[in-house]
Amino acid sequence: MNSATALALGKSGARLHQHLVHRFLEEIAAGTYPEGGRLPSEIVLAGQLGVSRGVIRELLRSLESKHVVHIQAGRGAWVHPISEWNVLDIDVLVALMATPASVTVLAHYLECRRILETESAALAAQHATGDDLRRMADTLAQMDAIAASAQIDPDDALFHQADIAFHSTIFQASGNQVLPRVVEPIQHVMAALRPKLALHPEHRRRRTVPEHKAILDAIADRDSDRARKAMAAHLGTVEAYLQEYRLRLLQGTSPSESTNGRATRRSPPPRAS
Repeated sequence: MNSATALALGKSGARLHQHLVHRFLEEIAAGTYPEGGRLPSEIVLAGQLGVSRGVIRELLRSLESKHVVHIQAGRGAWVHPISEWNVLDIDVLVALMATPASVTVLAHYLECRRILETESAALAAQHATGDDLRRMADTLAQMDAIAASAQIDPDDALFHQADIAFHSTIFQASGNQVLPRVVEPIQHVMAALRPKLALHPEHRRRRTVPEHKAILDAIADRDSDRARKAMAAHLGTVEAYLQEYRLRLLQGTSPSESTNGRATRRSPPPRAS
């Protein structure tokens, strides 16, 4: 980015800062600045980007707050291993999703979902109120309607929003006041990650909606064991999509670039350090 670009973005200091954060996260995630390596000095970065050293200091502080780098006063900033990055941060996740590290991150989130959501479904079967059940039923009806009306061009945003609302209601229906608060940051992240695994929108009416109905039916029947198994079965489907996503990355195929179910080819993604 040259001085003219910096000046244009400088109309909004926040916009310039966010632009630089995104750029550096993407470059670090792609291996431009390797793990354990030192970033260029403030003076060098300021000259390269056509911004002040104060802007660079703010950038580095933001990267440090996300656990992407650590700063040693008077010496510079060093890149942390990806395993230490704050993967609950949306900016960090967006950067990682463009790399093979996305597979590991998605797998870890799925593991968290298994731990939290299977038992939440079992608890909801014990504690859900009539209002909870109505909210779940209403949300499921929305999912079904969206899936039915979007045969050709699925509205991913609306479907994912309804999907997340369904799962959020289960947490709220668990009878545990702490649980919804604990999972709230994970829910925000899942809103960003779900589209990555939405590889087969054509399966929504045949698989996704029926799986959610099985979860709701078990909760409504007050059958904790069945609710737990129904949720585990649904997450098994998500895991299968994750494996497909992984294979497409290994084959150099973009999971998100497809037409009529046929994925297009692209250059292999950069290696994770």
